[in-house]
Amino acid sequence: MPMPKNAINLRIESNFFGVLGIGTRGIKLGLSKVYAFFDLDNTTELNLVLSDDKYIAELNQRFLGCPGPTNVLSFPSNEPKYLGDLIVSIPAVVREAFLYEQDRENYFWRMTLHGFLHLLGYEHGLAMDNLTEKLLQLVD
Repeated sequence: MPMPKNAINLRIESNFFGVLGIGTRGIKLGLSKVYAFFDLDNTTELNLVLSDDKYIAELNQRFLGCPGPTNVLSFPSNEPKYLGDLIVSIPAVVREAFLYEQDRENYFWRMTLHGFLHLLGYEHGLAMDNLTEKLLQLVD
C-alpha cells in the first residue's frame, strides 16, 4: 500500500523506539487514518516527537511548571494548517503499559491519540474517552 502524502513530521529523540513494535511507516499510516477520520487536509502539519523522559520532563517543567516526565504533551497551534506539536515519552509509554497491563503499541496509540485530540481542542471527559476508543480501532 503506498504511503499517503501528508504533513506529518516525525522526529525520534528516543533510543527506546524499537520496543514499540511499530516503525515510522506504521505511525504515519495510523495518523493518516486519523487525518482522514477528521477530514483534515493532507497539508495540515503535525510535529510528532518520540522522546525520552529527560526531554519531556524539561518541556513539562518549562511550559506547565510540573516537575518530572509525563506520558504525552500537546502544544496546539493557532496557525492555520498547523495542528501543533505532540511529544510522546517512549519510556513512559513502556512503563505505563506494563503498569496497566496493556500492549505497548496499543498504549502508544492511546497516548498519541489522546494528545492528538487535545491538539484539536478536545478536553478530558467522556466524549474524549469514547472518541479515543473509536480511533484506537481505526489505527490498530
